[in-house]
Amino acid sequence: MSKCIVFDLDGTIIDSFPDIFESLNKALEQSGFPAISFEKFFAIAGYGPRNLIKDSVDEPMTAEKFEQTVALYNDIYTNCGSPKTVLFEGMTEVLAELRKRGYMLAVRTNKAQVTTDGIAQRLLNDKVDLVWGSIEGRQIKPYAQSVLPILEMYGAKPEETFMVGDMKADIDTANNAGMKFIGCLWGYGKQEDMKASGATVFAEKPADLLDLIK
Repeated sequence: MSKCIVFDLDGTIIDSFPDIFESLNKALEQSGFPAISFEKFFAIAGYGPRNLIKDSVDEPMTAEKFEQTVALYNDIYTNCGSPKTVLFEGMTEVLAELRKRGYMLAVRTNKAQVTTDGIAQRLLNDKVDLVWGSIEGRQIKPYAQSVLPILEMYGAKPEETFMVGDMKADIDTANNAGMKFIGCLWGYGKQEDMKASGATVFAEKPADLLDLIK
């Protein structure tokens, strides 16, 4: 049995897209760029703040302007308090049961660590063992090294460890690291898209994880 389970955050444990989308468009508009539609946002989300800004702007952007916009987005999102963000129904009970069964629970998100910390303090306090966001020098998903140090920390073998997520970035992370993957159908990812990326095991609701993770 694996000692560790690695969860994605957005669309897996928490419903956060409304706050992210609103913060992104505020940052874009304050930087002089047009706001984007939710459909475009949905298509490009999941690969961290820097990629989110890069993929949101269709016009030429200097390196300085890019860095300013990324910093502005991080500041707006971090300080908005994420008022619309909530845990998905049933997730509290599932996390508690998995910990009771002896699993170490880690969260790996491409969200900036400073932003992640605020959300974790409000919604994940005492529910998981580790929450890793993005910091300078730490690889983001889908790179294997975005999660392998977590497994090493807990002495877990990749082939025995589950990655639980809802997006292509999570599937690619699991594949690159040699982990098993469970797709969450209550989140933002669509089953057909996850299947196209190689996912074969799915949970329709959080409680299904208790039967799939053994």
